[in-house]
Amino acid sequence: MKKFLLLASIISILIVCCFLKTKQIIDTNFIDKDLLILKCKDDMSFIFDTGANETILYSDTIPSSFFHISDIKAKDVFSEEYSMKRYYSFKTNIGGIENCFHSVVLLPSNVQIGDTNGIWGTDIIDRFCWWIDFDKHQICSNYTPNEDADFVLAYYKRNNLYYTDIAIGTIKLKDMLIDTGYTRSDFTLPQKELALMGLPIIGTDTCYNMINITQILNRYEMNESYINEKLFKNITFTDLSSKRLIGLPFFKRFSAIYLNTKKKQIECWI
Repeated sequence: MKKFLLLASIISILIVCCFLKTKQIIDTNFIDKDLLILKCKDDMSFIFDTGANETILYSDTIPSSFFHISDIKAKDVFSEEYSMKRYYSFKTNIGGIENCFHSVVLLPSNVQIGDTNGIWGTDIIDRFCWWIDFDKHQICSNYTPNEDADFVLAYYKRNNLYYTDIAIGTIKLKDMLIDTGYTRSDFTLPQKELALMGLPIIGTDTCYNMINITQILNRYEMNESYINEKLFKNITFTDLSSKRLIGLPFFKRFSAIYLNTKKKQIECWI
């Protein structure tokens, strides 16, 4: 009985310690190679990707602190489905971010993007508000802007992903995924919707799926249009069979953005 009480006490203390989170601050530079690649602690680098709802680690071996909990099916931006394994740890430190009771998806290193160690999904991103300065290539979680933004995009969450409704001219588009991991155009829409908008194909582009296989996309361009009542020029589109999303290039039109996860909005400055 005493051993049981001692064990229960130790477990209770561990749980309390995990929930008494210390204040963590991220203040670092990012490499702007299409993607936002954060240079983190311990010489690790991670892609900042709001289009992923789970953290992904590239590893050919299972880290000692993790154990397998489930097999999952995941879809990439092309709606292709893959079998993956989810692993769990009571306490992790991923690029300087400490997590308790955290699960990650492991992928082999032969599919990693560049020399990155993995992808920060919204399970980590949603813990902070993020100031992203595209001019200075800086990202931090301890800065709050005090000036009114030039453009604000409100979003809502579904399955821990960020979605928004926008108007491009008179065309209203619902359930647009905000995906900072997509870099080929401002927006992606199904081919049928792009045809209804009367946009001509101006060329092709390439994109990689989850296992680094090349996909060919058609590119479209709109000379100018109001987006949520603000005028933008040279708006780019690519086509995907069933996806509507806003890619990173749209946000890089601004000098800086503030991903305000508390208010569920992205504030943008020209």
